[in-house]
Amino acid sequence: MGLCYDIALIFSYNNKYPENTYLKSNGEIIGLKEEKQYKNKYIVKIKNTKLILYTSKEKEFFPGDIVLIEGDFEKGEVSRNFGGFNYRNYLRQKGIYGIINAKSVVKVKEITDFYSIVGNIKYSLSSKIDILYSEKYRSFLKGILIGDTYDLDENVKENFRKSSISHILAISGMHVTYVVMGIRLALEKLILDKKKKNCILICFLIFFMIITGFSVSCVRASIMSIIGILSFNLNRKNNFYISLIIVFFIIVFINPFNIFNVGLWLSFLSSLGIILFNKFLSRIFQIKTKLKKLSIIHINIILSISAQILIIPIIVYIFNSVSLTFFIPNSFISIIIVPVLAFGYISIILSFIFFPVAKILSYIEKYLIFLIFKISEICAEIPFSEIYICTPKIIIIIMYYFIIFYIVKYFRKNKYKVERMLLSKRKINIFDKSKIKKIGIILCIIIIITNINKLDFRLKIYFIDVAQGDCTLVVTPFGKNIIIDGGEGNSDKYDYGKKVVFPYLLDRNINKIDYLVVSHRR
Repeated sequence: MGLCYDIALIFSYNNKYPENTYLKSNGEIIGLKEEKQYKNKYIVKIKNTKLILYTSKEKEFFPGDIVLIEGDFEKGEVSRNFGGFNYRNYLRQKGIYGIINAKSVVKVKEITDFYSIVGNIKYSLSSKIDILYSEKYRSFLKGILIGDTYDLDENVKENFRKSSISHILAISGMHVTYVVMGIRLALEKLILDKKKKNCILICFLIFFMIITGFSVSCVRASIMSIIGILSFNLNRKNNFYISLIIVFFIIVFINPFNIFNVGLWLSFLSSLGIILFNKFLSRIFQIKTKLKKLSIIHINIILSISAQILIIPIIVYIFNSVSLTFFIPNSFISIIIVPVLAFGYISIILSFIFFPVAKILSYIEKYLIFLIFKISEICAEIPFSEIYICTPKIIIIIMYYFIIFYIVKYFRKNKYKVERMLLSKRKINIFDKSKIKKIGIILCIIIIITNINKLDFRLKIYFIDVAQGDCTLVVTPFGKNIIIDGGEGNSDKYDYGKKVVFPYLLDRNINKIDYLVVSHRR
């Protein structure tokens, strides 16, 4: 039903409003303003369909405003190069089916509905953050507290990405876990009845999802928490795996395009990795180090490794990079982020009640955020913090998961045997000889399949779209790679060399340039 609904919406807009159609219609503003360099950006709802609306800078609207829009409609850019970013699919993952570049926008009236109420609440929270914090910190706080990261500094994003801590910039399972813990602690003395306390917690989680914009990772964590709470109230045992499957189908049912959402796979696989490996790795670490109790640093390192095991192939496939030092920043950030979230939410709430106290808390918060920025900056420069890798074949990723789940199955079946072997310092033979032969044959077949394209001795010429410039990739019959020009690498607006040509080469499985030809330069 969800799939049919989304396909119907797409085709209705594809048929009614082809590319570059002039559109004139009434719509409702349903999102807060995002300030871009030359335009303002809004989310507008027209006939039950969400669209992006770009207006001039002097125009300002609020959720609940009904506006008459005239402008050019487009569906969003598809990927212009092999393996490139498909903006149209990205929008559809958010339930948005096109873009209107407005020539005229006139406010007709304003109404009070769900969108206006949520918008006013979010605007109030955002305004308090603006008052309490300087520009350097407010965008970071808006991202981790209410899910608005649109104006976050690019250098901060880059440092967080290189340090493998980008997950803290968006509302994720970690945030939901700490928020739930905070609410439980706040209700501990006020309400003694656990079931009533749980009902309040469920209501808050629904409110939290609404305020943070229903990001996939937040929805996953919140619904799983709600299922766990309901199972307690109904005196039923909660099964993690069944809950995970139920939430997956709910998210895909709401919007089938979420199946292509990277955040969905990172969120689900990291959670699954923690459940599958955390206890086992903790036990091995205890046996090897002979520690009776692990410290908070040890726990965070093991937690980071457990989460990374299943998401590494996705990260390599999408971002063409992997970090060997991911556990270093994560082990420290996991400790600092708890007081950051606590002081952040408390300072905002107190700003409505008693502003001076909120201002004092904001000073403490600033030092904590500065510490997070400094850790990300230092860790981004650590050797091997970012290693670039060519895009792997899908069959390699499938084989990786096959081997991982085989190992999980083996260790679960022989849990006590493996533990005895570790304690007695004996070697662990995971595979017998017959299984080693089978796996060896499978690996040989995969290696042949993945390298079969290298047996193609034809001359190949690829033209790469770098906007206002030329770029040509020539692959000779003998495997030499030649790049002729590369776009405007020194452009202040957009570095096509770094953001287009380099990822393109990795997607084409090219890790070496033999000749670089520059026809001219500015």
